[in-house]
Amino acid sequence: MKDPCSDYAGVHGGPPASAQIQANCLTLGVPSSYEQPNPQISVTTGGNRNLVPETTKNSYTAGFVYSPQWAQRASWSDNLSFEFTYYNIDLEQAISALDAQVQINRCVATLDAGLCGDIKRTSGGTINGFANKLLNIGAIKTKGYDLNIRWSLPAMSWGQFGASWQSSHLSEFTEVIPSASGFQDVVRAGTEKGDLGAAYPRWKSTLALDWSHADWAASASARYIGSVLNTGKGGGTLGATTYVDTQVTWTPSQFMDGNWAISLGVNNLLDRDPPFCLSCALNGYDPSAYDAPGRFLYARVVAHFGRSK
Repeated sequence: MKDPCSDYAGVHGGPPASAQIQANCLTLGVPSSYEQPNPQISVTTGGNRNLVPETTKNSYTAGFVYSPQWAQRASWSDNLSFEFTYYNIDLEQAISALDAQVQINRCVATLDAGLCGDIKRTSGGTINGFANKLLNIGAIKTKGYDLNIRWSLPAMSWGQFGASWQSSHLSEFTEVIPSASGFQDVVRAGTEKGDLGAAYPRWKSTLALDWSHADWAASASARYIGSVLNTGKGGGTLGATTYVDTQVTWTPSQFMDGNWAISLGVNNLLDRDPPFCLSCALNGYDPSAYDAPGRFLYARVVAHFGRSK
């Protein structure tokens, strides 16, 4: 993050800032000799008692479900269904933490007390406290569609197979946020936010295969996350990523009336690393969109009490 008051007078060889910025930095108590010592500034995000509820007036969704009867009677199908949903959401008074760089830029440009009051400096000008509180940032406009397909084969002596495919396309995601000159539209669809850790891939898809027979069930799935453009420091593109997960479940019908189930599974079976993100704060990747590096093995026991088959 760049402090707009760093070397604002140009005494360290940089170009001097505008007369207005110089005057505002002096008002903020920053001496003309100040130069930002570290490009990394700790930012704390928290609540805000002044928040008001989010509202929407122009949002709608539309969709349909199609489950043809002819597919249920076919020799190659026990069930086939299609579900399609389109959404268009226009959210006003959206609650979010303002981008920290936008906050400090607007503080220095406008001396807005609501923004500057949460940025503390030492007597030498160095920022030693930065509270990036949740705000009603303006608005969020988003639209896209989801497509879900489910298909299961007839049960055979060796079990029953099924498949599902769930896909989402993000057509638009735009944040309307405060800026030094008022409000500006920030297009997020297809981008990675960076330090705040939020990815907005245009395409996300999961293909799953499952099998069941008597007391046993197994599944395998592939989760696809489309590529995104990193809009944070360092730029670049985070390439498309696919994770493969597997699971086996045993539900012993002769024990506790089948009310117990034991599962063993592996997430990220192929040990796929998340795409490297230079501007992301957590170990070079975005945990909001991607799995932590490495395979994840787990065991799970589920018990249902007071239920009889």
